[in-house]
Amino acid sequence: DFFDLLDLERPELKEVKAAVTQKNWPLAADTLLTYYRRVFNFDACSTRLSSVDRARADLALRHYFKGNKSYPETYRGVKIDWLSKAKLNGELIEDKEWLFQYHRLTWWPSLAKTYFHTNDKKFFNEWRYELFSYAQQFFPMGNDSPWFMRRGMECESRNRNLLTSLKYLIQGADFDASTLLLVLYTTHSQTEAIRRVYAEKGNHLLADLDGVLSSALQFPEFKKSKEWLDEVLQKYPNLILSEIYSDGMNRELIFSYHTMYISLFSKFY
Repeated sequence: DFFDLLDLERPELKEVKAAVTQKNWPLAADTLLTYYRRVFNFDACSTRLSSVDRARADLALRHYFKGNKSYPETYRGVKIDWLSKAKLNGELIEDKEWLFQYHRLTWWPSLAKTYFHTNDKKFFNEWRYELFSYAQQFFPMGNDSPWFMRRGMECESRNRNLLTSLKYLIQGADFDASTLLLVLYTTHSQTEAIRRVYAEKGNHLLADLDGVLSSALQFPEFKKSKEWLDEVLQKYPNLILSEIYSDGMNRELIFSYHTMYISLFSKFY
C-alpha cells in the first residue's frame, strides 16, 4: 500500500518500479533506501554536537521529555505515555500548552545528532522506538484523534523534526528500509492531516502552509506533491496582504511575532 503513494513513473524511481512490478517488496524498500541515501547525502560532518543536544538526548533515553518552555523535562514512563497530562513534583501540569508542545517531539533532532556524532546505537534505538510507538498509536490520524496531536502546528513541527533527524540518520548502518518506509509514511500522513485542519488565519495558518510546502519540495516522489505545491501557491501569497497591516505590523499585534512573520514570508519566497 505504501508504494501506491509514490509516483513510480519518475525516471529516478525506475528501479523501485521494477521491484514493485515484481511485487518484490523487500527489494523495492531496499532500492528506495539506496535512492534516498543519494538524495539526503547530508554533510553533517561540518556540524558539531552541542552540549544542549547531548543533554536532551541523554534525558530522552530516560524518557524525560520537554513540553512547553515553562517547565523542565518530565518523566513519561518506561512505556511512553503520549496522552496523559504530565506531572511535576507529583502535581498535574494543567497548562494545556504542555501537551501541544510535547507532541512536537522537539528532542528528536538531538537524538539523531548524538547518534551521528557518537555512533552509539542506543540513541538510534530510542529514536526508532519512539517513531514506531507514536505511529502505532496515532496513525492514520482521524477526527477522533486528540486535538493536541493532530493540530496543523504540531503535525508541521513533527514533520520538520523528522526531516532533520532523517538527514543525520539515513546514512547510518542501523537505519534500515522498514524505518525509511515509516518515516515517509509518517511525513505523508501528517502532511495530509495538516490540509484537513488548516488554521483560519495568523501565524498558525502560515506555519501549516509552510509545512505542506516543505513536504512538497523535499519529497517530490509522492504523487500528492504537485497537488500540495499548487495548493500552497494558491493560498500563501495573498496572506501577506490579509495578515499584515500596510505599515508592516502583523494583525495579531504581537511584537515578538514581527520577525517571525518576516522569516516565514522570506522563507516561502
